[in-house]
Amino acid sequence: MGGGGVYSKESAFTLIELLVVVLIIGILAAVALPQYTKSVEKSKGTEMVANLSSLTRAVEVAIMENGGVPPDISIENLNIEIPGTKKVSAGLDTVSTNNFTYSVKYLAGVNQAVPIVSRLDSSGNTRYLVMTVVPAAGSCMNTCCWYKAEEEASCKSLGFINPEATSCAAGI
Repeated sequence: MGGGGVYSKESAFTLIELLVVVLIIGILAAVALPQYTKSVEKSKGTEMVANLSSLTRAVEVAIMENGGVPPDISIENLNIEIPGTKKVSAGLDTVSTNNFTYSVKYLAGVNQAVPIVSRLDSSGNTRYLVMTVVPAAGSCMNTCCWYKAEEEASCKSLGFINPEATSCAAGI
């Protein structure tokens, strides 16, 4: 009986072949991950735009029912339920989901209500916010404000062609 091994030379992969496969998988993952992240962020943005639209309509209904903007306007007083709600802060009148914080602010000086949606990062810091002024007035009708320069692209990807960094956020 010969002392040959169990495996013949032709039935195994070489180390070089295995390294090439691992390298190809690594390159594919490096290309796919940024696209995946971008797609996830875009879907979250779509959620935000839909909920902001619903929140804006609820504010418009409240204005029509009251003959003007009620000074005590809040999410609690509106006939709306935002999907994914996980907490309500009565004092701040905010509703939060895993990705966003929703609120309605009353601007007494101009008698307007401003539905605001903030995108938070994993630390709870605001990345950007989107707001709509009701009733519509001036350039602040639909505004996306960002707090870090890299979030400008997020605002633009949500359909805000000319987002403003500071023009509307100061008084809200």
